[in-house]
Parts: sequence; structure tokens; C-alpha cells
Amino acid sequence: MKFLKFSYTDTKPLAKQRSCWITYTSDAVHDVLRTGFDRSPMYSGRIKGLGPRYCPSIEDKIDRFASKEATQIFVEPEGWNTVEVYINGFSTSLPEEVQYAALKKIQGFEDVKMFRPGYAIEYDYFPPVQLNHTLETRLIKNLFFAGGPN
Repeated sequence: MKFLKFSYTDTKPLAKQRSCWITYTSDAVHDVLRTGFDRSPMYSGRIKGLGPRYCPSIEDKIDRFASKEATQIFVEPEGWNTVEVYINGFSTSLPEEVQYAALKKIQGFEDVKMFRPGYAIEYDYFPPVQLNHTLETRLIKNLFFAGGPN
């Protein structure tokens, strides 16, 4: 099977891929999550942030789309040599115990182990074509960004 890529660079496509999965929340999951809404800094407005695009928290999804019975959750492997997965669609600032109780209610996650709880984080984006290989921005001399491929 030939894998396509999202990059506009001439990097070589990956020869193999890891599978991702989809599952869904339910009314039971939503009920558990609602028990922590008053303790969610993002939902209650105690902290605010707007990144390069709006990706609503699970709290916002449940509140704003209350007529929906379920929310789609993407289960993405974190790497080749780990059992950890990223739960895309479950962005949250809810207390850890609420997150864990809700995850256990999601179909397929009944025996879930949580290594790290979700947390409220604000992402900013800098176009990679505006960076030198040293991660210094081409726009502002001596301004370096952290991170990079690992």
C-alpha cells in the first residue's frame, strides 16, 4: 500500500503506518463529565485562550451540542514502542478523577490506564518555512523556538 503525506516538502513518505481507531462518548460519559464542569478552569472561564484554531474542549462540546448523544473520539498511537495513545477529541481541563471516571465509561476503554491527565494548553503556530534549521525564526534575529522532530 502506498501512503500519501500531508507535507508539501519533498520528504520521503513513511513506509509503514500505525492504525488509529474511533470510538464515541455516550450519555453516561457526559453525565460523569458534567460532575466536574464547575471545577474546569476553561469551561468556567477562569482561564481563557485562543490558539490558531478553535478546538472545543469536551466540556464545550457537551454543553454547546447538548442535543448530540455522542462525540467522536480518535484514538491515536503515541509511537511505535509504547502502549500509550492520544485521545483526540477529549481536550479538557477537568479534574483528573473526573477525566478518569469518564474515560472508563467510553466503549473500549473500560480497563483504561491513564498515564497523564489531559490539561488546558494553548497552542500557537509558527509556519515551519519561516524557521532556520536551528529553529531560529527568519523574521526576528536571535529568536529561537523549542521542539522539533524526535
